[in-house]
Amino acid sequence: FMGFTPFPPDTTPAAVESTYKGIAAYADIICHHLDDGVPWPEALDDKPFSEHLRNGWKTRKDNTPAGFKVFVAVTPLNTFRKGMALYHGEKENMPLPKAFENKSFDSPEIMKAYLNYCRRAAAYFRPDYLAIGIEVNELVHNSPGEWPGFVRLYRHVYSRLKKEYPQLPIFATFTLHNMLQDGWSDIEVQRRKVQEFLPEVDIAGISFYPFMKTLGTPERPVEAFDWIREFVGDKPIAVTETGFP
Repeated sequence: FMGFTPFPPDTTPAAVESTYKGIAAYADIICHHLDDGVPWPEALDDKPFSEHLRNGWKTRKDNTPAGFKVFVAVTPLNTFRKGMALYHGEKENMPLPKAFENKSFDSPEIMKAYLNYCRRAAAYFRPDYLAIGIEVNELVHNSPGEWPGFVRLYRHVYSRLKKEYPQLPIFATFTLHNMLQDGWSDIEVQRRKVQEFLPEVDIAGISFYPFMKTLGTPERPVEAFDWIREFVGDKPIAVTETGFP
């Protein structure tokens, strides 16, 4: 399958409509990439999500072309992949509510809230593919102390969702370009942590922006694809994000 996210080039209704028309014409899968915070307290207490979030989800669902495959990606990580996702309330990426400040990924409240959020996203969109973590290897590089707690959270959510949706491919995504940063002092640690994590994913989801590799080094995408195929072995691979400026 080949497809797009419905991110529009402008915030006008015309731009949104044009984007969905383009997807319908040139794709056969749509990616609902929900990387704008988590409704933590509402998910924890099984309360309705904010009107802003519900309207956003409805727009996506209503405009998904008939017959398309659906890929939904959610994440407990923030935009910079350094820690906890911010709060999606009446707008995106609001500060965390006080009850959720300084919580670890594997705290009972976070584990319950994130599982509930993933369940509701899966029930609403009925995806054919579901990522429950986006570019997770970045956490190893940016905040290595947070990685063990994240892995425990991921395993908790993955194991329960697989019981409810045994045929649904569930996985996390990794940034291929940053797994090839040979100049990084922690690159071998990052690769080892990802290798240990691979049994936890049904698909190796690859976020690949080759121009983000270290400045001055050639992009060499074919070599990058050869590298990741050898790295993941027989694990299925999906390019879950890519693009160029």
